[in-house]
Amino acid sequence: MLSPNQTSTEPPLLSSVPEPPQTPPPGNDIYTVIIRGEEFQLTHAQISFDSPNHFLDCFTSGFLESRERVLRLDRNPSLFALIVDYLSGYPILPLTPDSIPGGMGVTTARRYLLADAQYYRLQRLCSQMTMPSLRTPLGWAGLADEMVNLRDVLASTLPDEVIQQADGSVVSRLSGNPVLIYAQDVSFRIVVRRLTTDSAPNREPSLSLELSVPSGLAESKSSQLHADGGDPIVSMTDFERNGVLHIDGSPHKLSDVFDWCKSPEKSSMTRNLDASLRGTGVYSLTDSSEEISWVDGRYRCLSKVNNREVTYSYWADMALCTFRPARENQVRKNMLVRAKVRSLHRVLDDLDPGLADTL
Repeated sequence: MLSPNQTSTEPPLLSSVPEPPQTPPPGNDIYTVIIRGEEFQLTHAQISFDSPNHFLDCFTSGFLESRERVLRLDRNPSLFALIVDYLSGYPILPLTPDSIPGGMGVTTARRYLLADAQYYRLQRLCSQMTMPSLRTPLGWAGLADEMVNLRDVLASTLPDEVIQQADGSVVSRLSGNPVLIYAQDVSFRIVVRRLTTDSAPNREPSLSLELSVPSGLAESKSSQLHADGGDPIVSMTDFERNGVLHIDGSPHKLSDVFDWCKSPEKSSMTRNLDASLRGTGVYSLTDSSEEISWVDGRYRCLSKVNNREVTYSYWADMALCTFRPARENQVRKNMLVRAKVRSLHRVLDDLDPGLADTL
């Protein structure tokens, strides 16, 4: 035990409990990021630009990086210079040979930059790099000139020029036109439901096209989404005119898909589609029945209700849809514009050309 006049040469023990985050005082909001020995200085506005992210977590955690305001990382310093420009509000895309590190091609630089954006958890930059760009204005088609990622719709992190209205529709703040919503790498299901009763044995089936989003995404506040096993699902019960569904590279008109749902034997086109679906999709069938009773003024009667649900599941490399506002006296619907999907067999082929044939 030390006397009052003695001092210890050992470093003080640090508490395992982090200090509460501190708001930087005015004029003292500089943070240093050291990438392979190269220093970059960021302001609080920069680290908050695309938040939440890795920088904000480190510098507001109450741990060592927050106290020292220094973060050391082993990443590419030349690419980080692009990240700093992005955090400063500059458009850094598309990449050009002049903007990327020497000796690195544009394709490689884009792949590495996306890996860095994912590492730093800069979600908006990730969305910009994975979404196609609109090169032609779409006002003439009744659509907005903006496009958003489905991830941003679910997480309620839409850009300022796009709004999600109370009914769940996603439109341009300026024009009010529906905005194209882009989804990538999600599961895609074609679900045919038929509900019949004794009094209506030939009731027409209904069709919905569903995008199931990985559960790691934030939940949406939209009432048009529901959860299935923890994963948010976007259900579409309508389609855009001339919309197309590509199944393993073969195009099918969405109008044919909906006609097939109502009557698979209607035409040679829908018969071919029926054969394609049954031959490619992961097929599941659910049957259930129940008896419903009710009182109709004078008497009580029973009716047997039969439910049948047939599902064809695929992997969607991309999908475009719209959440359109409701028209007068009509229910609002989510509409599919186009999608490119692959069957399990094709997915396995892409992993290993000989794997699918062995299963």
